[in-house]
Amino acid sequence: MKTNLLTTVDNIELKYGYVNSDPEKPWVVLVIPFGLELALAKPFFEFFQSHYNICTWENRSVLENSDRSCQVSEFSIDRHVSDMIAVMDALYIHDAILVGYCSGAGIALAAINLQPNRFTQLVLAHGEYTMLAEKKYVTQFASDMDVLLCLAASNDDRAKLVFDKIQGERFDVDLNRPAGLDQPFSDIRFLRRYAKNYLAYKSVDFEQLAAEVVHPTLLMAGGKDMQVNIESSQKIHGHIKNSTMFVDPDADHYGVLTRDSNTMIAIWNHVFENAYERNYGRQYS
Repeated sequence: MKTNLLTTVDNIELKYGYVNSDPEKPWVVLVIPFGLELALAKPFFEFFQSHYNICTWENRSVLENSDRSCQVSEFSIDRHVSDMIAVMDALYIHDAILVGYCSGAGIALAAINLQPNRFTQLVLAHGEYTMLAEKKYVTQFASDMDVLLCLAASNDDRAKLVFDKIQGERFDVDLNRPAGLDQPFSDIRFLRRYAKNYLAYKSVDFEQLAAEVVHPTLLMAGGKDMQVNIESSQKIHGHIKNSTMFVDPDADHYGVLTRDSNTMIAIWNHVFENAYERNYGRQYS
């Protein structure tokens, strides 16, 4: 993976990663969850780069090495989509397959609504859709994190309380998780910005965005996913007319970050089948 930097129109520095080995290969744009470093996407790049050019980016501001405070408005979903388009423009990507993972699924839904002509198909892998008003669509993990992040976003003193509580608790219980997922909780500056970002994200109506999607779409969920549940993805699936649902009863939340996982195999199969149908299917119908 090559890396580079760009500066957004509102003067935020973005770090992005890409592989573009062949101009004839189609592009995949991967939207990783908030607060993840590019290195965690390496297994995804390695799995797909034989047949695809790939790019992703670290979302704005959260892991910035500064004491700068941020307002919730800096993390609006429109700004995240604008960041994505800026990365695509920097790499001269005219259209791409869009893969959104966890909170990246919400950004992907917004992007395909705002820029439908830039994308050919959509994959929503283990999406976080913050449907907090209905308990059946929310895991206990997501409910607990909602309380903590809303508290951390309210003021600096409460952010310190949350930071102290989280230290040593969140990831130690699950040694099978990829290393590096706890970055937003490793520094109180990151936590403050991550919490503000969460407030902006949870304010979005992802069901409404899903209802406007017309692209071929795969939604993925796992029976062993403790962060998001199957029911929430099924709810979004019900809003997208041209969509299919893939449930792996043995999948946890981390297949997109895990080398040669069943999650990546399922994405590969779906993307290939839809690309074939798009390119060749009509002449045989």
